[in-house]
Amino acid sequence: MNGIVILILALLFIMIIQLLIQHNWKGLLLFLFALYLVFGINHHTR
Repeated sequence: MNGIVILILALLFIMIIQLLIQHNWKGLLLFLFALYLVFGINHHTR
């Protein structure tokens, strides 16, 4: 399970680097917004 998490994080990091190299600012903003929606919002359910 740890290997899968490391692989996913590595792929996300590579995608961020690729967007920065290509100067794709709209894509980078959308990507960061999607990451915020996926990881940033905590759903506290009981």
